[in-house]
Amino acid sequence: MRRDDRLWTQTLTPELAFAGAPAGCTLNAHARGTLELGAPLSAADAPDGASLRRGASADAGAVFAYHGPGDAGAGGSGFVQRSRDLLDVDRATVGLSGDITRWAAAANAAVGVLEGDAQLHGWLQNDLLTSARSVAVAGRVLAYRGATTTLYVSGQERRLEHDQANVLLADAALLGLRRRLGGALTATLELGAANVLMSTGGDGPRPAGTFELALPPTTTGRGEFRARYAHTVGDEWEALLGRRVGSGRVWASGGSTVDIEASGRGPAIVDRAGLGLADTLGGDTELGLDASAARLRPYRDLPLAQTRAVRVSTWIARRVQPWLTARAGWIALRREGAGGDASATFRRSRFELSLSAHAR
Repeated sequence: MRRDDRLWTQTLTPELAFAGAPAGCTLNAHARGTLELGAPLSAADAPDGASLRRGASADAGAVFAYHGPGDAGAGGSGFVQRSRDLLDVDRATVGLSGDITRWAAAANAAVGVLEGDAQLHGWLQNDLLTSARSVAVAGRVLAYRGATTTLYVSGQERRLEHDQANVLLADAALLGLRRRLGGALTATLELGAANVLMSTGGDGPRPAGTFELALPPTTTGRGEFRARYAHTVGDEWEALLGRRVGSGRVWASGGSTVDIEASGRGPAIVDRAGLGLADTLGGDTELGLDASAARLRPYRDLPLAQTRAVRVSTWIARRVQPWLTARAGWIALRREGAGGDASATFRRSRFELSLSAHAR
């Protein structure tokens, strides 16, 4: 059950999940749908935008990993979401309406002296039938691999598209050094050159480089850490920190990247920050808080309607029976346009109550 803009609606949310190890791989997958029930209101009786939030939404995702002989292996993850409300998006976002389909996928593979990875994410703004996509692909050939040090040659491509047309294309060739500093902590340095092309013209060859520190997550609860700076299409950075503390966990993230969203016409600098915590309180009750902020800035003085957004969600959930969980949650979103632009400025919130029955 949801209370949104003074309107109570009933929802039915079926969910399926799978975890297994078929053909030597580990696979986790889930799919969930949300059906809003109840007779639609007339335009005179409904709050602003209520008709948009009625109907169905869904999301699905999967993660897999394969470990072959020696150092061979592969992994991947992906998700797709059909949303009718910005409150259903899991982080503060700018430049999008609520009626969107978004997706993301990542894959990596290694065999012998060859390594490769790819990332893809995109949006389709359903009400306007406009789309955007970001693609990044990298391949590496290992020239030397020692106990703690690896030298390699890398080729990379970065592409931003709007309505299937390239608005930014960057190719880079780099020499890389990867070194294990201690335990699982790894440092990576890449230096080389890139060629950047934009649909608006200009640019060309330029220096390129990347520096990264990474500590992958472990099952022992030690936590994870990642910090990355890159200079190819611009100055970009990302940071992620997560750690289990007692019966709870905390996480924080931030970054500034060149990206594109479905309602945008070209590249923009997207600044993001997030903070969250959850604690089981030592029993069957979980209390959580998640907050995120985002800001859109011009990329190379290209025209842009600047916006910023803040999203906060909190929840409490309790397993009342081994097969039954009760949950209450509250979500708030505020988005502002530059110069008080009324069309891009609004505030929304939603309160939710749910009962979830589990079956195996």
